[in-house]
Amino acid sequence: MQNRFKQLLEEKKLTATRFADLIKVNASAMSHILNGRSKPGFDVLDRIAQAFPDVNLNWLISGKGSIYNINSNTSTVSTPTQQKLFKEEETTVSTPIPPIIESPKEISSAIALAVPDKKIKRIILFFEDGKFEDYEK
Repeated sequence: MQNRFKQLLEEKKLTATRFADLIKVNASAMSHILNGRSKPGFDVLDRIAQAFPDVNLNWLISGKGSIYNINSNTSTVSTPTQQKLFKEEETTVSTPIPPIIESPKEISSAIALAVPDKKIKRIILFFEDGKFEDYEK
């Protein structure tokens, strides 16, 4: 499991300390996990799931599957395919470029417009210099 944790940190381009900060776990606890001295408990795995919903916890725990979750909004029932008589033209849909957003409140309202049925719980802004800002309601 420690190798998968290391792989996750490499994939996310994070140091162990930074990762521990993001999931709100003591840096020494993360060090113990990465060095194989201890295994992560449910609380650590839950915090990873909250901070990184794209990460497949089944992969992290057992090594089975992909490192990232596959979007499961569509059904996986296979249906026979039929050949079409005519080729369909590909169409591209262009979406307008959103304006530059200056503050977390503007981000919150922009997301609320895009996804009206969901409420924002947390926003994390990552900057090029490696720093971040965390906003929670």
